[in-house]
Amino acid sequence: MSFHLRVMMILKPKKLSQNLFQLRKEKLFLMTLVRQRKKNQRMLGNNILTWIKFVSLGLLMIRRLLMLPRKARRNQFQNRSARRRARLLPLIFL
Repeated sequence: MSFHLRVMMILKPKKLSQNLFQLRKEKLFLMTLVRQRKKNQRMLGNNILTWIKFVSLGLLMIRRLLMLPRKARRNQFQNRSARRRARLLPLIFL
């Protein structure tokens, strides 16, 4: 405990207790604010992640649809590499 607090306790105990109470209230309020903000950030992070997932899935589908006519003409080896490329596509956008 600091010197100032000790002096206050001796001279004005009532005022000090009120101040401490006020401080405690403010601290609790700040804690709830922080908790709320963390929660909001988590929600936002989840939303962004799901959005990224959906976008990458959509791109993958489009890519696969575009590949279909050409796939028929290619031989098996090229097909495999194309499939691998299509699988790696979402990673590029992250």
